Amino acid sequence: MSEGWTGILGSAHPLFYLGILILCGYAGGRAAHALNLPRITGYILAGMLLSPSTTGILGAGVLENDLSLITDIALGIIAFSIGGTLEFDKLRKLGKTIIIITFVQALAVALLVSASVIFLFPYLPGAGIEPGSALVAVGILLGAICAATAPAAVLSVVHEYKAKGPMTTVLLGVITLDDGITLVLFSMAAGIAGSLGGKGVSLVQAGLVEPGKEILVALLIGSVAGLLLKLMVPVIRRRKALLGLTLGTIFLTSGIALTLHTSSLLACMMLGLFLVNTMNQPEPWFEVIEKIEEPLFAMFFVLAGAHLKIGALAAAGTLTAVIITMRTVGKLGGSYLGGVISAAPIVVKKYLPLGLLPQAGVSIGLVLAAKEYVGDLSAARIMVNAILASVIINELISPILVKKALIKSGEAQNVGGE
Repeated sequence: MSEGWTGILGSAHPLFYLGILILCGYAGGRAAHALNLPRITGYILAGMLLSPSTTGILGAGVLENDLSLITDIALGIIAFSIGGTLEFDKLRKLGKTIIIITFVQALAVALLVSASVIFLFPYLPGAGIEPGSALVAVGILLGAICAATAPAAVLSVVHEYKAKGPMTTVLLGVITLDDGITLVLFSMAAGIAGSLGGKGVSLVQAGLVEPGKEILVALLIGSVAGLLLKLMVPVIRRRKALLGLTLGTIFLTSGIALTLHTSSLLACMMLGLFLVNTMNQPEPWFEVIEKIEEPLFAMFFVLAGAHLKIGALAAAGTLTAVIITMRTVGKLGGSYLGGVISAAPIVVKKYLPLGLLPQAGVSIGLVLAAKEYVGDLSAARIMVNAILASVIINELISPILVKKALIKSGEAQNVGGE
């Protein structure tokens, strides 16, 4: 069936597929809303129905070539919006809480997942990887990869329910910093795994110097872009021009970061953070972006769902169960412990852990990069399938838990709205 669709639709213009993404996303979002689920769940299910592993309406070539730019565009806008929530006045009260929770939960996940994969997984039924250097490499890499939280999924639900309050502020702060921590952890894990595989990678260089340079360069790009945009404010005569200028700056920032092989997420986050904290009236710059977010979220998450392979659910079942269980324990326990250590408000300690489970694009990107650090091809394949399967499960369940956290905390303002 997939080959038939590929033959029929293979010559279709990319705009045809953009229309498919938006319309199917809308239908999936409405269906999810009718079932009292977050729209993102409907978007992902719609994407899975369009994927090469189901109907094949969106073929592998289309996903990898014609539509790949959508992911970069959406992630840049999402990171910009997250940066816009990090006002220093709010962060002064909660900044310590955000930093401590981010570090504690990320380290808890990395340690629990790595230890479980290395010491528990090989002795479970259907493990598929024998004890040895390949297993240690897989365990260390998976620990770092599983520390990531999907900012797009969280932001989508936060905006859908118009949530505001201390728990929401901490949640958005944690998911922003989480990507930076994950990049550092992954670079260190790659250095260790590369050494195990005989690649002679320097742990200091790969684990400390390179990630430090990446983060600094990304923050510099975002700051300079924000300064340039701020300097343009006096010459702006029409409010309608804000959307074009904002989008243009986001795209430019993201494009420069990607060209320099640094984090476009951190660069665009810094752009939003710079604007919200240096402009007298920053709200209009973010309001114009919010007006176009829904179709962008629809395209992004339908596309994400289309990348996920249904067969991955069965391809690495035992490893999937281990990393989902340990990641969940690490996220829930680590964030609660971080809240206790930082003396966070009770609403943060009680409900924040439910908001940190989404897992998507960053994890998929990192696991594909991690393959080259595992000497055993079979072990690398099992590792990739396990992450894909865990992403499928997490992205279907975790948005519901984010919604529950926002409602239970009393910070959701649009519980029953359309």
